[in-house]
Amino acid sequence: MLAVERLLDQTATATEPRRGVAGPRGPAVAIGLVGPSERDCVLGWLDGGLRGGRSGRIEAEYPLALDPRRGSIQVLARCDGEFAAHALGYRVDVDVAGVSVAVGLIGLVYTEPRWRGLGVATHCLRRCIAELSDGGCSIVVLWSALDRLYEPLGFRPVGTEWIVSVSESQCLRALGRSGSRIQISDPLASDWPLLEELYRQNPSPIRRLPGDLQRLASIPDTRLRVIRRNEEPVAYVCEGRGDDLQGFVHEWAGDSEGVLYGLADLASRTGRLGCLIGSLHEPPVPELVAAGAHCGERPFAWAWVPDPLSLWETISQGDPVLRNLRLTALADEFELAGTYGRVRLDRGAVTALLLGPQRPAQITPVLSPREYLAVRRRLPWPFFLSGLDSI
Repeated sequence: MLAVERLLDQTATATEPRRGVAGPRGPAVAIGLVGPSERDCVLGWLDGGLRGGRSGRIEAEYPLALDPRRGSIQVLARCDGEFAAHALGYRVDVDVAGVSVAVGLIGLVYTEPRWRGLGVATHCLRRCIAELSDGGCSIVVLWSALDRLYEPLGFRPVGTEWIVSVSESQCLRALGRSGSRIQISDPLASDWPLLEELYRQNPSPIRRLPGDLQRLASIPDTRLRVIRRNEEPVAYVCEGRGDDLQGFVHEWAGDSEGVLYGLADLASRTGRLGCLIGSLHEPPVPELVAAGAHCGERPFAWAWVPDPLSLWETISQGDPVLRNLRLTALADEFELAGTYGRVRLDRGAVTALLLGPQRPAQITPVLSPREYLAVRRRLPWPFFLSGLDSI
């Protein structure tokens, strides 16, 4: 963790108060992890600051990330002994092209209004990043529109998220003259193992324990609809999640026709839905686009890669072509060596190589066609995760 903290120290701004030290006219700042004895008090404070005082709401919205048995961390800043800022870190393991990649998710970043503008949230973030990196996370990800807070820490926009806006009529048009006899309902107790198996067939699924999907679907204001054919579940769609993602379908699984029926069912209740998806090629998105659905594109998240060489080593496992490519660290850059030469990449270009949304153009001249196709095959990004697990 100390090595990561030193790297993050290089990006700290001069205006930030140092840990545990009062600035010229500022408070004494102490940064630490939330212990079991103060957990409920901190969650109550977050309910007040982030959820309008609705008691228990934060814990209900993040049943896995805030489960003490899952190894998540809560970093708390105190100013003059008072709760001042907070950040939550949670590790998930993602199946990517046959290998498992550990991803650290950061959320619930909050600063008490009276302590804003002092950089205390930045201290929480730096500690959270260090803890996740020390815990083996190859990628650290968060969601925010606050560029000024995250860019100085080395985060950059990565991946692609498509917002596909659909109506009931467009879903039905995409189905065409389908004659399938389907039923749509809320999930039954016996459905969950089957729905979990459908989820595991998605591209780059997060590894979930048995029962996790049911716990996630129990988040307040979440609607999960099961599509059946001959009484057997063949697909599910999920819309909403707590105070976030209302009106958006952010996770689905199963056969394409079933998903379309599920989307039509949800759209019939709300008039229009936004579907969050990582690729326009993933079924049934091509059918929806052909039926007139509107598509918009934006970066998926902010990400920081603590050790690009380690991530490269992980994702190149078992691929003989990628194993012949060499990514090495120089003084303050990286170098990628291919069949036709070498190219130097700064940290931003290396992050783009690993996570997208676009591969850096400068790598193309040094790679053979076989090597370039191997990069695209083994790095099946732009980076994207479905919504129920995000924090």
